[in-house]
Amino acid sequence: MNELHPLLTDIHLASTDQWVPVLPEETFLGGSAPRLRSFVLSGISFPTLHKFILSATHITCLGLFNIPLSGYILGYIPPEVMATRLAALPNLEHLAIGFRFRSPIHRQIGLPPLAPAVLPSLTGLSFRGASEYFEDLLARAYTPQLNRLNILFKDPIFDLPRLRNLIVRGEGLRPRSVARVIFDLHKINITLGSPPRIVLTILWEGWDGQVSSLAQVCNQNFPVLPSAQYM
Repeated sequence: MNELHPLLTDIHLASTDQWVPVLPEETFLGGSAPRLRSFVLSGISFPTLHKFILSATHITCLGLFNIPLSGYILGYIPPEVMATRLAALPNLEHLAIGFRFRSPIHRQIGLPPLAPAVLPSLTGLSFRGASEYFEDLLARAYTPQLNRLNILFKDPIFDLPRLRNLIVRGEGLRPRSVARVIFDLHKINITLGSPPRIVLTILWEGWDGQVSSLAQVCNQNFPVLPSAQYM
């Protein structure tokens, strides 16, 4: 793993160990992967991912799953840093970010930067974690081609203004005609569009208050739904 592999195009590394493996900071793949197109890590920390990306700007698929939360050195990357680093990947089409547990609250004080990070080729985004992190990430990223969104929030949420604006303003994300809602003992699942354009899952223990809370979520975040057919 410390050797140069100039022809390598795909990497998928996963670990289910309780003790999170850490990729070598400066020597992984010799510090360069010029032809890498797909890079997926699950349960593995890569503290110098932001540097590695600069040598692998042809990546089209990036997956960071089961991210540990024991500080920046073990994998946590603040949303403003994440957006800036992703802007170095102009060919990125599919992005997945998922935290092992509930991602830390990292609210920024004040307005987002005037020039957000542009992800010109991104068409699909998947996220698992806290709604605060997702909102902060949206505040710092511009995704003009996004047409598929899959979100799992590990906290009850109600008002997500940046998600609402993304859906209303983004032509590719606007649901066309169908909204499906599935209730479960542990979660609520909302699917918009057919084929699905947006899938929103909210982890929610117990039945109490699910229907009224769901109505509040939909009214505040999905103003395009009144014309949809519910199933």
